[in-house]
Amino acid sequence: VIDIDVVDHVAITPSGVLAVETKFRGRTPPAVAAARHRDDLAAAHAAARKIRLLLQAHQLRDAAPVIPVLLVWGPGAPSLSSGHRLEAGVHVLDGEHPALWVHLFTAPTVPERIRQEIAAQLQAFLAARDQHQARASDALRRQMWRAFRAGTREARTDRQRYKQLQRALRHRRRPAAEEG
Repeated sequence: VIDIDVVDHVAITPSGVLAVETKFRGRTPPAVAAARHRDDLAAAHAAARKIRLLLQAHQLRDAAPVIPVLLVWGPGAPSLSSGHRLEAGVHVLDGEHPALWVHLFTAPTVPERIRQEIAAQLQAFLAARDQHQARASDALRRQMWRAFRAGTREARTDRQRYKQLQRALRHRRRPAAEEG
């Protein structure tokens, strides 16, 4: 299982690449639960699309099927007596009872060599993303400190001008006070 920020989890199984969205379901009114479920199904489709695009970028789009998965658990999770169901093209799985559905993804249809290549490409993507974020973070930090220093210099200059103005005003008042 690989954690990628664009998707909750990615699992490379013998039968394909699982794009897994995980959702805890608390007790909610039926209308709210139904709306959340529709949104979660859409999120699972979107996650699978993101992984397909990532694989396509590495010429691996058709190497293995990408399977959208919605893993649910909690007191408001839908009742899944068999542990799973296919709903709108998404495998909805019972997160509390994986033994009921794990067999769905163990059929060896994707060769080990392809699974290893997919895993290597996903790891390379994560490493490249992390390097990019580190460089961008360093550049942003440098830019922030430059702005901070510039702001500090500007504030110091403003304080100096204010003090000069106060001195000038004090000097102007003294002669007028001495005359009176």
